[in-house]
Amino acid sequence: MGKERQNKVHQKSSVVKTQKIATVGKKIKNPIEGKFKKILGTGSEELGFLFVCQAMGAMGFIKDKDSNSEKLKQVMALVFQAIQGIGPKNELEAMLSVQITSTHNMSAEFARRAMHPQQSAEGVDNNINRAVKLMELFLNQVACLQKLRGLGPQQTVRVEHINIHPGAQAVLGVVNPNRGEGEGEDDNK
Repeated sequence: MGKERQNKVHQKSSVVKTQKIATVGKKIKNPIEGKFKKILGTGSEELGFLFVCQAMGAMGFIKDKDSNSEKLKQVMALVFQAIQGIGPKNELEAMLSVQITSTHNMSAEFARRAMHPQQSAEGVDNNINRAVKLMELFLNQVACLQKLRGLGPQQTVRVEHINIHPGAQAVLGVVNPNRGEGEGEDDNK
């Protein structure tokens, strides 16, 4: 099977999984229904619900054995709380919140697999490497969200040019014009 064909099959599979969650979710009376739009910052309830379903799918929730209504409500509420904790304000932040939540869950899963008592040394290495890569991605996603919100580290560049001509006098450093007479360096002790 060619690479393009594999990608198309994978994309179709992802869509089907998301649709399965949405179908199962719509049949169940959901305690957080009606809150997706407000808390996820999306333009519609359906889009917010889709984002939560995508995060659930990234947790590996879509399995026939997991589809009972009580388990679905519990997992959906937990995913919803995680995304709500990030506090997305618009669709872009909501998408990034889903990615952050998904990345965190996947990194924790690979770390758990690495610690399995029957895991081979190669399996431990592989799972730790995956977990570390996902943790780095997580940090990059958080930094991206902060930058998007204008909360990232602010860089200030201050360029000053001073010309001191022969015979002139200059003071370099911080000058505090409010100091009174007799105050000197010894007063700062």
